[in-house]
Parts: sequence; structure tokens; C-alpha cells
Amino acid sequence: MVAKVLEFGPFQFDPVRLELRRRGIRVRLSISRLRLLLLFLARPGELITREEVIACLWKDGQNVDVTSGVNTAVKELRAAIDDDSSRPRYIETVVGAGYRFIAKVTESAPAQASPVSSIPGPLRQPPAPMDAVHSEELAVRDRATATAIAAEPQVAADSQAGLQSSRSPSPALPARRWMLAAYAVAATVIVAALTVAAISRQRSSGLEIGSGFHMDRITLSGDVEAEAISPDGNVAAYVRRGAGRSSLWIKQLANGQANQLAALGTGHCPGMDFSPDGKFLYYSLLQPFASSGELYRISILGGESVLLLNDVSGAPVVSPDGRKIAFVRSTMNTHGIDSVVVAGSDGTAPRILASYPAPGIHFNRLTWAAHGELLVFCAGSKLIAQPAGGGNPRTIDTSGITEIYDVWAISAGQELLVVGSGSNSELAQLYLVSLSGGSVRPLMHDLSNYRSARATADGKTLIAIQSQRLTELQTLTPGMQEEARFAAGGSQSEDGFMGLAWTQDEKLVYTSQSDRKEILSLSESNGSNPQQLLAVDLPPTISYPAVSPRGDFLVFSQWSTGDQANIWRLGMKDGRLSRLTDGIQDFPASVTPDGQWVVYGSVLGDKSVLMKVSSNGGPPIQLADYSADNPVISPDGAWIACSHSPQDDPSTLLYLVSIAGGPPARTFALPPTADPFPLVWAPDGKSVAFINHLDGVDNIWQQPIAGGPVLPVTHFDSGRIFSFDWSRNGRLALSHGSEMTNAVLIRTNR
Repeated sequence: MVAKVLEFGPFQFDPVRLELRRRGIRVRLSISRLRLLLLFLARPGELITREEVIACLWKDGQNVDVTSGVNTAVKELRAAIDDDSSRPRYIETVVGAGYRFIAKVTESAPAQASPVSSIPGPLRQPPAPMDAVHSEELAVRDRATATAIAAEPQVAADSQAGLQSSRSPSPALPARRWMLAAYAVAATVIVAALTVAAISRQRSSGLEIGSGFHMDRITLSGDVEAEAISPDGNVAAYVRRGAGRSSLWIKQLANGQANQLAALGTGHCPGMDFSPDGKFLYYSLLQPFASSGELYRISILGGESVLLLNDVSGAPVVSPDGRKIAFVRSTMNTHGIDSVVVAGSDGTAPRILASYPAPGIHFNRLTWAAHGELLVFCAGSKLIAQPAGGGNPRTIDTSGITEIYDVWAISAGQELLVVGSGSNSELAQLYLVSLSGGSVRPLMHDLSNYRSARATADGKTLIAIQSQRLTELQTLTPGMQEEARFAAGGSQSEDGFMGLAWTQDEKLVYTSQSDRKEILSLSESNGSNPQQLLAVDLPPTISYPAVSPRGDFLVFSQWSTGDQANIWRLGMKDGRLSRLTDGIQDFPASVTPDGQWVVYGSVLGDKSVLMKVSSNGGPPIQLADYSADNPVISPDGAWIACSHSPQDDPSTLLYLVSIAGGPPARTFALPPTADPFPLVWAPDGKSVAFINHLDGVDNIWQQPIAGGPVLPVTHFDSGRIFSFDWSRNGRLALSHGSEMTNAVLIRTNR
């Protein structure tokens, strides 16, 4: 089923891309206003209360003037669609109650996107896709169902003080990038349950997504980071994360009753599993930026969680007989060594079954298979079957799947449910893979992007997480945020999600995706005159561009299959490409003011260290032997700012290191809510900026290098900041938007 374009008057609205056009010409609107328009178009002729508008625009607990905020939002939306409140054609004010969309809304098939031309070049090794989180095909539902789900209580805060950084893993993020930002990815989701409601006029609680499949939404909160389903299919479990805190929920699928089972505090849950009898849940919990955490067990009837084991890095999986539990243990944030560990279901007698060096085990996910005789996981770019009793592993054929994000055994462990992206789609989809190899087939085709999936014992009911990311490029001057300019985006092309940079002459370079191509573009600061610098067929992932201060070239990281990342150079005028590094994971890159050197982080052994390489190529030079990441060179070329995460310590430190290398000259403790990726020097070289995550909202803060407390730079009241950069003239460019993750139930006739 393909989502329709909604038409009213001369306007066309694409609910998948969240794009508004007037007779084919795009109308620029912020994401919040586009969500508001979707709310109106989903329910033409119906009263939309001011409370519903507030729920659409802001999260619970945000300190905003909602009265004036609603008025401003509706006024701006009316202006964009040429409406007049005194003589409305589209949005009618219902005094004292809310609003009503009074125009006729029709549906039509979406237009085909224009092809994107490619620039030929040697960038053709099999790289890993970037976070290709595109739009999900939104389920239609009746209003009673939507009201019940939307009324689901928000994440309850527990008694622990303080808020922590909260980015959760996203399926296609490179492993090192994911681990560094793992605890801030899902937390700043804008809870807009009403705007992810139905697009169709039909009234149904589910969605037929193909022959033999039926989908129902378990959540509409947009903040789900982990999911599980009981072996008998009666109970769904999921973890929600909002405002830097997590909570564990269960939902009785027969009656739709949802209850919070446990408040998890500031920790991040990478996954969970039911016991074979469905009476207990096993879940792991990691504190922000920690490489490992604890394993717990809790009854689905409630009560206290029981600590079973420490040093757990991934989602636990319970053996079919319920006697053993397996998980992945990582030695560091950048996957120094990943080990498959098996222990008793009570946490006793843990033993290492197998170990893999960087890039390690993808997303620390694994599953029992073949009646508990095998453990299956993705190491590098290959699906591995490891005998549970020890012995030699074998590779499972996954031809046609270019990147694997999750795996789960079904059909008595003889078939594998694989979440991955294929050569014909940039979206992560569901596949069935034969355990014996030689059979790979798509389970279904839809417009969703899946992060992970689990199944009942009979394999007939699946639970999965769908995700949707919306981005837009903005430019602003600090202190004048109300004059922020919309530069590009407002849809799911993910403009700037994987990085952006200013050029010397105040233009913008940024990443995006379109029509299965990874694109690097150059435009004016207001988004006009866009030009493609590079366009390559997915999957390579072009990420984190940095422009030479002289403006003659830029550098970026390319992620390949198996989480290998290397630095490439691209000529700004001649388009010439050259590879500068060949390490395991080399990123991000920063160029010295004279354009002679490129400084970057690189995984060596079990840590990331500072390296540099000539911008013309040559052997790399190690600058330090301690763990350091996210390097960026000061405007005067004298210093490198970088982050350091102490082993077994969730804190993050900011280091200032001489451009010549050596020990850090200055050390600053960043707030626990800080995300050190990326780090950006202020134009005057007096402070280093970073993204700070407070109460579910991202803002840019800065640490003065002369000392003193961190200070806010921006003052957004909603949304995510995915990347940002500071121009020489003091303007900020940022990729700003939202991300929604929800759990869905898929019933099959298998």
C-alpha cells in the first residue's frame, strides 16, 4: 500500500515526505508546521481542539507559552497556504474550542521523484549505508483506537536526580558513531502521536501491507527504543525513552491495556527477551556512554528487578529451554573486542564462547537458533552461526542483503528473521533467511524503515520497531534565534544528518539522500543554488564533511560494509577524489588552517587515538597514545579539541591537545547531558561548542577554554540537532528536526 498525496485547493501534501507543494512548487515550512498541517488534513471537517494542537506541537512538560504558541503556529500555517482567519478557505477558528479544516481534501498518487545524476569516481567499495531512516507507511486507525494509544502515559521520572544524554542506537549508524551517541539518539523524539495518525479516510485499526500480512500499531508515542513479544503472542514489552529517562512497559494484546512495569532511570536499554514460559523479562541496562552495564530479570506481574550479572553490552537472549542466557560484552565504546558470552539463566557461570576484534558484532545483537544448538549474530558484514557448545563457526549466506541490523530465529530455529537493507532499497526491511543457507527472500515490501524485530515461538506474529526521521537545515546568529532561516530539508532526505560544514565564502556543504543515492551538496546559506559535489549509489555512506579553510578541497569519511571508515579528499572545483587513509575506523576529519594536514580519530587496538595525515596522502602519523575522539582543530591551528570517555566511567571529558600531539594541556568535564559529537570551535577560538540534551530537547552549548561553566548558545524548545557548524562570521548552521520510533505488530499467515 502506497501512501497517497493529499490535495486541497492548489496545494499537494505528501505525508510520507512531509512536503507541501503549490502546483508542484515546494512551499517551505518548518517541521512543526508541517505536522500541524498533517493533523488538519487527517481529519477534515472535524473539530481539532487547542489541546490537540498543543499535543501536536509540544511535548508534555515543556516550558512554553502554549497560548501564544498555538496562535503563532496557526497564523504561520495560514500564511503559507494563503488563508485568512476573517474569511477562511481552509482553517476555520471555532471560538473557545479550536479549529476545523473546512476545505475538501482529495487523494492522488504521489509523483515520481526526479533522478539524481551521479558524479563518477572511485568510491565504489561496498560501504555501509547511513542511517537510511525514511518514512514509514502510516497505519490508518479509528479515532477510538488512536485516542487510547495517544493517551498512553508518558515516561515516568523516577527519584534519581539529574538528566543524562540519551541517544539510542539507530540501525544503520556506523558502530563507532552509534556507540558514541548511543544514548542520545531516541530520547529527543518529538511526541506527536496525533500527527502520525491516519492519512486515509478509511477507519481501520490496522493496515494490510501485502498478501498474508496485517499490521497494528502498539505505540504512537514515538519514543520506543526496544521491543519484545512473549512466546505465545499475548504480551508485548517495550522500552520508552523521553527526557533522558527510560521506562519498561508491557501491553496485553487482547485488550490493549498498557502498564509501566519499571522505571529504568537514566539508563539506556539495548534490548530484552521473555523467558520461554512468558512469565519473566530479561533486560540489560547501560548508563550513558558506558560500554557495558547490568542484566536484570523482572516478573511481568511487576515487583522489583533482580540484578543477575554485570558487564553486559547488548540485548540478552534466553535459550529455548530457559536454562541459559547469551549476550555480547564489549570492551570499549568503539568495539575494541566484542565477545559472545553464555551464562546460566540466573546469571551464574558466565563463559566467553567467541570473541571478535573491531568492528566487532554489529549492534551487539544475537539469537539462539537450531533448538538452542547455535548462536547467530552479525560480525563485520557476515552472518555467523556459532555452536553454543563451542567449535568452529560458519558463515550463513545472506546474498542480496547489504547491511544487517538485527537477527531473530523462527520456525523452531531453522529460519532467521533478518532486519537489513538490500541492494534494491535504502530502507531497512524484513527478510527470511534459511539457517542452512542458500535462501534469502523478502518477507514483505512496504515504505517502512525497521530497526529491529522479534517473533513469537510459532513465527506467526512479529513485533518490530519502525523509525522515521525528519530534518531541515537552518542558519541563525546566536542571540537572534527568532530570525533563523530555513535553508533546506523539511522532509526525509536527511539533509545534514550525517554532517554539514561552512565554506570560506559562507556557503554550505551538507549530506543528504535521494533516490538511493548518497549526496554531498553545496548551496548558498539560504539554500538557493544547490549543486551536487558528489552523488554515489547507495550503499556508501558519505559523512562528516570538513572544508579546507582555503576552500580548495574538502574531506569526509566513507563507511564501508563491516563498519570500516576511511578519510577521502574531494576537490571543490575539479571533483577529483582520492583516498587518504585505510584504517579500521577513521573519522571524523578536521583540516589545518594551512590545508596541509588532516587530523582524525582512528581505532587502534581497543581504543580510538588521534592521528594525522598529509592532505595530499601519505603514511599516517600517530599524535597520542591515549583514548581520544571527535578531533577538531582551532581556528589558529594551535590546538586540537577532542573528547575522552574514561574506561568504566560514564563521564565525558573535553581535552585540549597541542597540534603537535602529546598529553592534553587542558581538561574540562562536560555535563552528563552533553553529546561530544560533533565538537566545533567558536570563530574566535575562545570556546568549544557541543550538543547538550536537556529535557528531551537539543541545544548547542559551549565550554570556554579559559575555564568556567558551560554556557547555552541556542534556546530551542523542541527537536533534535543532528549536526552543526560555525561560520567564520559567527553564524550557525545546523541540521534540526525530529525522530520517531514506534512498535508495530505484524501478523502473518505463515
